[in-house]
Amino acid sequence: MDLHERRTRGDFERGVTDIIGECFSIYGKRFRQMFAIALLAQLPLTALSAVMSDSLRTILPALRAMQAAADEAGAAPPLSDLVDLAAPLLAFLAVGVALTVFMLAATAYAVAAHYATDGVDVRRCWSRVWWRVLTLLVLGAAYFCMLVLTVVGVALVVPAIALLALGVYWSVAAQAAIIEGRKPIAAVKRSFNLVKGNWWRTFLTWVLTALTAFGLTVIVSMILTLLLSAAGTGAAASVISAVGTLAANALILPIPGIAAALIYLNLRGRKEDFGMNELARDLGFQPALTPMPAPTERP
Repeated sequence: MDLHERRTRGDFERGVTDIIGECFSIYGKRFRQMFAIALLAQLPLTALSAVMSDSLRTILPALRAMQAAADEAGAAPPLSDLVDLAAPLLAFLAVGVALTVFMLAATAYAVAAHYATDGVDVRRCWSRVWWRVLTLLVLGAAYFCMLVLTVVGVALVVPAIALLALGVYWSVAAQAAIIEGRKPIAAVKRSFNLVKGNWWRTFLTWVLTALTAFGLTVIVSMILTLLLSAAGTGAAASVISAVGTLAANALILPIPGIAAALIYLNLRGRKEDFGMNELARDLGFQPALTPMPAPTERP
């Protein structure tokens, strides 16, 4: 089914593999805009990484040394020391999660605009993010807490499974916030209700998306490694590494962003009488497709 047929029918229902295929189709058509959206989200994180590089570089060795000292003493490391040592890393991760949520929201708006208007305006996508910035910050904080709890409790099977299930239920909250204008609690409830009854379908789509993004990450990392090997060491290698990492992230991140938007639209298409006109109204646009006037008979 081509894009025109789907718009005419107002049908957003897709299979798991269809979502991945359409993800790459949209990415190919809107590459410049999607890359720009991801790049704008990555620039602040790259700058913060450069500022905090020294402290971030010393965290893991210090943690290993603290754990070794604790093992030798036969006691657990003091929690306060662990928190103080890990604080820069936690702050960096918190900023990273918030910027990722912003990127997902901006990309979701871009995908919706792609369908509703046949055009994507990067500035308008980020303006929409600013319109719901507090909601997205709250959602980012919630996702960050889930990430920390998952890492802390990774050895506990039951909590890990519960957090995984909850993460899937909450996985389209940012999309509900940016497209429908919902506030934090309403966006989370909306996501839960949309995923309810479609959990396995949503989970499998996320797994396939993650595997696809991982495969592309491996390929891009291999290319970047070759470039760094050719550059040798020194300032040139450092610049290539920083620019290459930034470009690689901006190249890969639109894939889960577009897929998330398609998952959200798919769930609405399956659960509601939802089509192009409804999407256009959610975005504040005129309906993209209007019925053609009936032909009049000539006298």
